[in-house]
Amino acid sequence: MLNVGYNAKLIADFETLLQVRQSGYQLKHVFHAANQLRQILSYLALLHYSDKSASGFDLERIHSYMQAHIHQPLALDALAQQLSLSKYHFAKRYKKLTGTSAINHFINLKIEHACQQLDTGSQNINEIGYALGYDDAYYFSRIFKKVMGMSPTQYRKMRLGSWPIA
Repeated sequence: MLNVGYNAKLIADFETLLQVRQSGYQLKHVFHAANQLRQILSYLALLHYSDKSASGFDLERIHSYMQAHIHQPLALDALAQQLSLSKYHFAKRYKKLTGTSAINHFINLKIEHACQQLDTGSQNINEIGYALGYDDAYYFSRIFKKVMGMSPTQYRKMRLGSWPIA
């Protein structure tokens, strides 16, 4: 039996899964829900087999903290404080364990959340960016394009089938 306690990522993923009820039961939304459920189950398997004691670095705690604060800006100091480390040691150990920086991971989480909103929600791009802690819609669009390779508008049009993929 796996006790996950309060896990912000699982809660956020499950809430996304439940949004299918609001978006209707069209085939594309059912596929999205099936993929979301697959992601939740895969994540549970990873939690079951992960061994945080081997590294002494509670990566799950950091990722849960990121998920819980996805709607606001987050500084490296706040993440390091979660494990009582200096930001230098935190950044070095995080990169060694994950292959990327904590801030890049956090930005990717935000963009993943934005993609979910663009897929299933009706909010405009400015509202989505603002809800993720980006006060400047242009900056949010630039970050989104850097991560996804296309603007949020292009992404939404592509997902709706009105934008050429090539």
